[in-house]
Amino acid sequence: MFAGKNVFTSITRSGDRPKRRASQFDRAVHRLYAEPGHVCANQLADHLFQRLYWAIRTIQFKIFYKSEELDVEEFADQCEVSVRPPPLDELARKTRFNRRWIKYMYAKFKNECPTGRMREAEFRRVLASIIAPERATDQ
Repeated sequence: MFAGKNVFTSITRSGDRPKRRASQFDRAVHRLYAEPGHVCANQLADHLFQRLYWAIRTIQFKIFYKSEELDVEEFADQCEVSVRPPPLDELARKTRFNRRWIKYMYAKFKNECPTGRMREAEFRRVLASIIAPERATDQ
């Protein structure tokens, strides 16, 4: 129902992570759902009904709204503990590459991806840009 459309038009920034204000959230909910209308003549009962209606719509919105910004893999990457690479001598012994080549590859990789985290497709693209195309195969 909401996939493919981001209903939040403006985002305030706090550091690197986008932060949505409660008022922006309320406006998005009110923009997507119709007004409940008046149910009864009693003003207090009608007001309570409207508050209940919007509370239910808010819960529905939070459950079913697909945010393009929140990806499960990205969330897992944010929560993942940093991993230190193995010592250079150990890498040279296991891979049979010389130390200079490993340093070169590591520097190129860190230049392309400072965080050290990327998806497989991005890794293949970076690896293909570093290694000659005829050598960059899965075999």
